[in-house]
Amino acid sequence: MSESKPHLFNTIRLAKAEKKQFVEQLNENAPAIYAVANRRRLCVVYNVGDLLLTIIQSKKSTVNYAVVPRNLSTHGIGFVHGQ
Repeated sequence: MSESKPHLFNTIRLAKAEKKQFVEQLNENAPAIYAVANRRRLCVVYNVGDLLLTIIQSKKSTVNYAVVPRNLSTHGIGFVHGQ
């Protein structure tokens, strides 16, 4: 018996090349976020394509989203998602 794959919500409806260009533009327009002197903690660019974000709702159900990661720090990960 094979396990069925959970539904994945892709809220950013762009082609792969368009999505890459979009994230590059965001990174170019916000260079100050990565300046070490302006931050209490290190923040690095983290662009790896799509990332699976799973939200567990009261241990009863889960919802999976494809998000686009932007940066990573000791306090978490920044990502882009649509509606």
